[in-house]
Amino acid sequence: MTRTLLRVLPAAAWLALGLAVGLAVSLRPGQTQPIVVGRSSAQRDSSEDLIARLEQEQSVLRQGVDARRKALSEIESEEASRGAMLSQLSKELAVNRALAGLTDIQGPGIIISLADGTRALRAGEKAEAVIVHDYDVRDVMNALWAGGAEAVAINGQRIVFSTSVTCVGPTIVVGDSRVSPPLTILAIGDAASMSRMLSQDPELAQLRSRAQDGAIILTTEARSNLTIPAFSGILTQQFARAGD
Repeated sequence: MTRTLLRVLPAAAWLALGLAVGLAVSLRPGQTQPIVVGRSSAQRDSSEDLIARLEQEQSVLRQGVDARRKALSEIESEEASRGAMLSQLSKELAVNRALAGLTDIQGPGIIISLADGTRALRAGEKAEAVIVHDYDVRDVMNALWAGGAEAVAINGQRIVFSTSVTCVGPTIVVGDSRVSPPLTILAIGDAASMSRMLSQDPELAQLRSRAQDGAIILTTEARSNLTIPAFSGILTQQFARAGD
C-alpha cells in the first residue's frame, strides 16, 4: 500500500516534502551558524591601534603648532614693542636735532632789528656811543633764551651752544662769520614771552635807554610764522666728552 501511495503522490507533494526535510535538517541542535562577512577581531585590534597612534601623533603635532604659534606671537609682540620704541626714539632725535640747530625750524616768533644810531654825536661822546656792540647782541640773545626762544638766528646764521659773539673793531663776529649792523635777529618761540623779556629784563635797561635816546635803533615785530635755517658751521668740542 505504501508503494502504491508513493506512486500516486503528485509532483507538488514531492516538492513540499523536500522542503520540509531540508528545514528540519537546518534547525538541528549543534548545526553551524551562517557565516557573517566582516573584520576579524585581530583586524579590529590592529585598526584601533592605528587610530590611537594617529590621534597621539596628531596631538603632538597640534602641541607643536600651538608652541610655534605662541613663539610667533611673542616675536610679533617684541617687534611691535621695538617699533614703538624706535618711533619714540626717532621723534626724540628729531626734537633734539632741531634744538641743537641741525635742522631747519619753523614757527611763530619775533623779528628784532638792531642798528647803529643815526643821530649826531653830542659833546664829549665818542663814536662807540652810537653803534651796536657785541655785548648788546649777547644781552638780546640772553633775554630771548630767558623768554623761551627755541631757535635764534642772526643775519641768517643759526645760533647754537658753541656760537660766540665777539667784536673786532667796528665789526661783530658771530661764530665764524663777520656781520655788520643793521642786524636782523629771528627768534622762534612764544612771541609775547620773549617781547616781555626784551622790555623788562634789567640787563637790557641800558640798551632800551640808548634806543629811546636814538643812540641805537631797536625794533621788534611779532610774526605768526618764521623759518630759521639749520646751523651750517662745524660743531666742535675741545674738552667735553660723553660720560661713562
